[in-house]
Amino acid sequence: MRSPVRLLLAVVSAAALVLVPGPVSAVARSGSATTVGVEAPSPKPRPDLKGKRVRCEGGPATFLIDPEGYRRGIPTAAVGAKLFADQEKVEMYGCDAISLAGYLSQDAFLARQESSFDLFLVSNGVKYGIADPATFDAFHFAWGKVIALSADELKRIPLAATWRI
Repeated sequence: MRSPVRLLLAVVSAAALVLVPGPVSAVARSGSATTVGVEAPSPKPRPDLKGKRVRCEGGPATFLIDPEGYRRGIPTAAVGAKLFADQEKVEMYGCDAISLAGYLSQDAFLARQESSFDLFLVSNGVKYGIADPATFDAFHFAWGKVIALSADELKRIPLAATWRI
């Protein structure tokens, strides 16, 4: 089994491969300044969509829009079933124009600290704090799928960020 540090390095390396610059314009490809090219817009975050699950028009992949507006891929329907209370998705044209922050891991899960209401999304070897029940509900996470962990177990998982609506 990989250590959390090695797993995090692997995820960061994979994300670097995904987050490449946008397409080269026709002018840059041809080398001719007289050729007029149309450059596709660079992907940008969409914080106005935070909490939504989107599927790009015509594609099978589903993405969760995080609080900062970045797409986070949901790798399989099974992962989605472990996290979300419903299967509601928004079909969206131009979904590819939303910046991608990577994919949730196959072993992603929801957790809370025993004897506490501190909530977390655990994925890719890190935990994302969930600020409050309103944020949990806004992301359509499933209350019945939250796993209780001891304070020691949670302490071993590095905190990446805290999500809030």
